Amino acid sequence: MKIVVVTGIIVLIVAGFFFMYNQGNVTGSTITGGSVIGSEDLPAESVKEFNINASRFTFNPAIIKVKEGDKVRIRVQNTDTKHGISIPDFNVRGEESVEFIATKKGNYTFYCGMYCGSGHPEMRGTFIVE
Repeated sequence: MKIVVVTGIIVLIVAGFFFMYNQGNVTGSTITGGSVIGSEDLPAESVKEFNINASRFTFNPAIIKVKEGDKVRIRVQNTDTKHGISIPDFNVRGEESVEFIATKKGNYTFYCGMYCGSGHPEMRGTFIVE
C-alpha cells in the first residue's frame, strides 16, 4: 500500500513539473496555409499539412497559422533523436504525426511529446487559429 501511495505522489510531482516548465515564449519562423493532401481519416480537399523539423530543443517552424475549421495534419521530422508533438488544448498527441480539426480561435502552445534531454521543457511552439 505504501508503494502505491509513494508512486502516486511521484507521478503527481513529475506531472506538475511538466506543466510548470511547458509555459513561456516562443521564437522561430512561421508557416501559414499548407498543401492539400489525401488522408483516410480526413477528406483530401480540405487537409492542411505542415512538416516540422524537430531537434534538440526547437521546432522549425515554431509557429503554425490556420483558419478556424481547418483540418490539420502536422508531421514531425526528427533530426537528432525521437521527438513528438502534443497540443493539449486540442487533445492531440503523437510521435510522427497528428491530425485534428482546428475548432476554436486563439493562440495555443504545442510541446515536444517525448522526453529528449535537459532542454525538453523549453521545446515548444505556437499554433494559431484565426
